[in-house]
Amino acid sequence: MKEVNILLSAVGRRDYLIDFFKNLTDYDVRIVAVNSIEDTTAMWKADVSYVSPEIRSKDYIPFLLQVCEKESVDIIISLFDLDTLFLSYSKSKFDEIGAKLIMPDFNIVEICLDKLKMSNFLTDNEFDTPKIFFSLEEAEKALKNKTIAFPLVIKPRWGQGSIATEIVYNRDELFHAYKLLTSKIKNTSISHIETLNFENTLLIQEFIKGQEYGVDCINDLKGFNNAVVVKKKIAMRSGETDAAVTVMDKSITEVISKLGNLLKHVSIIDIDVIKRENKIYIIDINPRFGGGYPFSQAAGVNLPKAILDWHFGEEIIKECFDYKPNILSLKGIALATKLKDEA
Repeated sequence: MKEVNILLSAVGRRDYLIDFFKNLTDYDVRIVAVNSIEDTTAMWKADVSYVSPEIRSKDYIPFLLQVCEKESVDIIISLFDLDTLFLSYSKSKFDEIGAKLIMPDFNIVEICLDKLKMSNFLTDNEFDTPKIFFSLEEAEKALKNKTIAFPLVIKPRWGQGSIATEIVYNRDELFHAYKLLTSKIKNTSISHIETLNFENTLLIQEFIKGQEYGVDCINDLKGFNNAVVVKKKIAMRSGETDAAVTVMDKSITEVISKLGNLLKHVSIIDIDVIKRENKIYIIDINPRFGGGYPFSQAAGVNLPKAILDWHFGEEIIKECFDYKPNILSLKGIALATKLKDEA
């Protein structure tokens, strides 16, 4: 049985991913969890855990490199959007010590997380995506020309979940929300993007009404698309899918497979799309395991096994990406308890 040490960075509460890897019968998996907060369910469940400096800290990457060397880490998987940016930016340093980043390269991560760059990339490659405006002046001009109409969405250029995001329905709401969010964004967890010399400003986006889907776009480690898993969203909480049902939708699959082969990312990206009439609008792209991935696993997908098979040069079995439609999954609330050490 092959042994493998996997580091999950910014692991938070995603303890289910630890279970998915530990339940593999073909591999002896040891999980190293890293997070800036000690007491999370995933930190408790890992074989070994480390409390890291904050991502914005200059000590963050050196800390991870030390952990990788100490724990003989083979594979690193990030579970937080902006963490993928910092890790991919430092990919060569991890390569030097033999720790393989299973995530898209920096240029792809940047396209995914920079909503302005993402919009331009999608438009240039003839994908449907909401119109986006870089300033109030641009949005005002478009409203005056009637190329867009209310409601509109205000969101950070570099955002996550629903942080500092508002839907506005008239000009008064637009100006007041824009002013409020401009101030608010400086005090949120997404402000640390400035550590990499990126300015985080607000964007104004066309609001697309339709059925929303979460889609896993899975590529192999050479960047070729292997699978597209489509889930119809039933309920959301704080920007993350809380309930979803797997569906087979050829039109969505074709669009996302084309995108996957164009991006040539490795492993998984999590994509939000809205289907309106015959158009598939790409709304967001997250370069990591998304909060909706467990719904794919519950329906039959086994990406953790595929990742290790790819890593060790094993042949991928077709069943890794087969999924059943009409599987409804709901997230619940679980309680984790342990005896706390005395201070």
